[in-house]
Amino acid sequence: MSKKNKVQNCNFIVVHGWMITELNLKGNALLIYAIIYGFSQTEGQSYNAGLQYLADWTNSTKQGVLNALKKLEEQSYIDRFEQMYNGVKFVQYSAKDINTVKESLTVLSGKESLMGIKESLTEPLNKVERGIKQSLPNNIYNNISNNIEDNINNNIYTAPSEQVALEPPVIEFVLNDKSLYPITNKQLNEWQGLYPNVDVMQCLRNMKGWLDANPTKRKTKRGILKFVNGWLAREQDKPRKTQTTKDIAPVMDFSEFY
Repeated sequence: MSKKNKVQNCNFIVVHGWMITELNLKGNALLIYAIIYGFSQTEGQSYNAGLQYLADWTNSTKQGVLNALKKLEEQSYIDRFEQMYNGVKFVQYSAKDINTVKESLTVLSGKESLMGIKESLTEPLNKVERGIKQSLPNNIYNNISNNIEDNINNNIYTAPSEQVALEPPVIEFVLNDKSLYPITNKQLNEWQGLYPNVDVMQCLRNMKGWLDANPTKRKTKRGILKFVNGWLAREQDKPRKTQTTKDIAPVMDFSEFY
């Protein structure tokens, strides 16, 4: 059975002209940089959807994606961050825009322009480029961490929503494979906005209790969010009883009015 492609018909990539003319990117490197750049445009956000999504976009392999990511990082076009949570490595990437890239390369080379430092991902370095690379202060290329290969064995947790949670979860659900699915405060706030008539946090506690009590009905990683949204939607649609004077009277002390 073929693996489902993570790229959907409604997905798209925006490639800016400067990515080609200024950064000299092409092929898989161009597509991967454009995807990461798109995820990085909202302040505080970054790309954390895992390697398979990039591999599907480029019709490449995870190893090919890793090679491209490593080269983009060496060129100072992207930043890589990782964090361990419950023994699982969470990895995210953030893309720099052209102005930030130029500033970074100016600091590294002591020059006012890129000056040939840009390298092709598909071609070997020529003698001039090797000379520039070796002359950079502190030889940054030798200081780049090679830990990116550690992710080859699928050591990246990717949530079904294609978002990896880097913050501590507000609650965790037990899935059908007995793994834990984390729910973040960001998701909690989004659901509270979508379902204003619902106490979302209490509903999440109810869901956790239901899943704990019904092990045969626990959900998959792909189906857990559908389960959550369905539960919240039903709560949102429940009719709300309008209080009347008759409802309120038994709990009121009418002596306070006299």
